[in-house]
Amino acid sequence: MNNQSGFSLLSLMMTLGVFSVTIFLIIQVIPPLVKQWQEDVSPKKDVYLFFEQTAMEVHGADRLSCESSDALYIYDGENKISFGISGNRVYRQVNDKGFDIVLQHVRSIAFSCKENAVMMTVVDTEGSIDQWADVYFASKAGAS
Repeated sequence: MNNQSGFSLLSLMMTLGVFSVTIFLIIQVIPPLVKQWQEDVSPKKDVYLFFEQTAMEVHGADRLSCESSDALYIYDGENKISFGISGNRVYRQVNDKGFDIVLQHVRSIAFSCKENAVMMTVVDTEGSIDQWADVYFASKAGAS
């Protein structure tokens, strides 16, 4: 038994133990980091999706109105589409019937209408501020 070219059982067991502990620690550390990254990205994605969907409504509008800073009214043909805030949610309502929640975790929202443009400012519950400005063109006959 003078052949010393291989690993002894003890060194193999120690290597396997260190490898197992390393894999265990990696498995414990990686998922929380991935989850935190996903939580950081998701609210921003929701806000910009809200901005894009609202911009599509604005582009098809005959007329816009911001009667108060926290409400936007879009008139499209016979439909009146309104956006407002209730609690920490932004809702969308068509012809004052029912509602859809279009954005959550919102501290405040402000709409500003100027001639043919609208500016939206959203402050989320974490205090992050996002803004969006868009222009609409009243292309239908009789639009003002």
